[in-house]
Amino acid sequence: SLLSGDVIVSRVEPGARLAPHVDDNDYKLTLHLGLRIPDDCFLRVDGTARAWQEGRCLVFSDAYEHEVWNDGDTAREILLVDIWHPELSPVERQVLNRVRDVLAPASEPEVLEHT
Repeated sequence: SLLSGDVIVSRVEPGARLAPHVDDNDYKLTLHLGLRIPDDCFLRVDGTARAWQEGRCLVFSDAYEHEVWNDGDTAREILLVDIWHPELSPVERQVLNRVRDVLAPASEPEVLEHT
């Protein structure tokens, strides 16, 4: 099932790269739904490169090293959705949701009033 609030449209401009990186969690999987996919645009996860397809999903663990590059002529657009890892129990999901609720206010930007 879906992690609450973790759905975005991701756009990568022509010629752009997202450097290889690892996200520090293994409690979720990342789903990419291809919306607008140019030729010569790829996702590499753990050494394997794949191309998106419009209207199709790729699901992977971003706990593995991954990167994106767009050598195409147009922007790549996907719907990015974080979903629970299927091996988590309902109790583990509940605990992780509570931890996120406690930590969320600390990660929100502070709004300063101009006086």
